[in-house]
Amino acid sequence: MTTEMWLALVNDTIGNAIGGVLGALVAAWLFRRRR
Repeated sequence: MTTEMWLALVNDTIGNAIGGVLGALVAAWLFRRRR
């Protein structure tokens, strides 16, 4: 496995993790605001 492939994989994983956390936070915030 080349370094570029490894970096791309790590970048993708981190991006998905951050996106998932942000999405969950926004969903929880919107859910709380509606009530």
